[in-house]
Amino acid sequence: MALQLEQQAQEVLNTLNAQAEARNMRLAEYLQLFAEAGQIAAPGVAPTIEEFESLLEQISEGLALFPPLPSDFSRQDIYAGHN
Repeated sequence: MALQLEQQAQEVLNTLNAQAEARNMRLAEYLQLFAEAGQIAAPGVAPTIEEFESLLEQISEGLALFPPLPSDFSRQDIYAGHN
């Protein structure tokens, strides 16, 4: 049981480390984001708009930027060719 828990913990750390690297961050910095988010997003308490936007900014750091969708984009574009 302890060995299985140890393996699961290592898998979680490996996943978090890969996510941190994808954002060009050290694991400690990435984990700090979670710690700060936990302080802001206490159970049963909704964050303010400013806190929520700040969290989104932190999460999106290091992610690829994609161009905005065209102004005439619709569901039809998604399901084109499907009946």
